[in-house]
Amino acid sequence: MKHANSFADYTTDELKGILLLAEKIKQHQDDYGHILDGKKLYTLFEKTSNRTYLSFSIGMEELGGKYVCRSVDCIMGRFKKDETTEGFMKNATVPVINGCDNTFHPTQALADMLTLYEKTGHFEAKVLYIGAKNN
Repeated sequence: MKHANSFADYTTDELKGILLLAEKIKQHQDDYGHILDGKKLYTLFEKTSNRTYLSFSIGMEELGGKYVCRSVDCIMGRFKKDETTEGFMKNATVPVINGCDNTFHPTQALADMLTLYEKTGHFEAKVLYIGAKNN
């Protein structure tokens, strides 16, 4: 079980694997419509975001999962402070995805890297980001 926060505990190959799988799912959506059957996601927002909520709830639904249930297989939290994210990750018995806190926004980073790969065909690039430091 790995959490999704800063990706410091992921290898380059693991991250590339995640991105290549995401690209494959995007290209062949019908083949993956049930990949999350029976899985449940709990979304918890201390820091509101309609876009993040919509992305996760639609993603779970399109892949066959559910996003509101009594017992869950995964937690996505969007918190104001990284200490809250870390507390969930330390104590949760299921994987926790950081939906954005004051330090990291790993799902946005993955989406940006996937776009870069789709546009250039490789992962290696110098990138200048202008915006909030955690995005």
